[in-house]
Amino acid sequence: MLQVSTGIYFRDGVTLHETEHRRPIYCNLQLIGRDQIDIGIGSMSPETSLATDGATALWVTLVERLEATRPDGTDEFLVSTGGEEMYEDLAAILSFAFNAVFDLDHDRARHLIGERSRRPRTRRGAFISRMFDNDLRVTDEQIDDARVFIGQLLALSRPQYERALRAIRRIVNAARRCVEDPTQAYTDYVASLEALSEGFDPPRLDWERLDSRKRRILKPALQDLSPAQTADLQAAILEAERAGSKHCRRRSKIEQFRR
Repeated sequence: MLQVSTGIYFRDGVTLHETEHRRPIYCNLQLIGRDQIDIGIGSMSPETSLATDGATALWVTLVERLEATRPDGTDEFLVSTGGEEMYEDLAAILSFAFNAVFDLDHDRARHLIGERSRRPRTRRGAFISRMFDNDLRVTDEQIDDARVFIGQLLALSRPQYERALRAIRRIVNAARRCVEDPTQAYTDYVASLEALSEGFDPPRLDWERLDSRKRRILKPALQDLSPAQTADLQAAILEAERAGSKHCRRRSKIEQFRR
């Protein structure tokens, strides 16, 4: 929904319903000296009047856009979705982009970050540097990098965007569960990276890209063969390697599904 609201898939010249949403997101970033931060798709402003008890409250403003007319010319009845799904997507993206905690729920954010009166590094901090630290200071360069990242993410084609967002969600969730269930967290990290590669064929394996240890083992068996025989045997070995690689990937997906 976050990507759709940018208008990337709207028809040219179509009338739009535009709804401004504003709600708090809780995080561990400190925006000292900044009244407002532009994040490309919206803005963030610190809110000191909210009782946050260990988490910083940011008012995040987004504009939701929906087509006001259908292709047949009749009026579209849906004016707004309420914005909740947009904020859920944005919280995950901001967590990934800033390597910090961003959450719509105050109590959950406070639990993840740890109260300020506790020791500086939480148990999660022992596993993952920075993300769960108290009072993270953000630099102008980090803000610029996050804005560029968000812009590039939202500009992806729909299938690529959905695949990237799923991976981002799994990475963020894996970081959050690293203390309670480190094994599942590791599985989620691996699965998120594998999901990014779906739909992309790796470079075709050739003899020079075969593991050098395997080539050393095979070298004595190949040295007395004719060039034609060597080429045929190398081709057979590479085909076996590719088949084995596909089998391992399938087994990995099966094991992941069983969990």
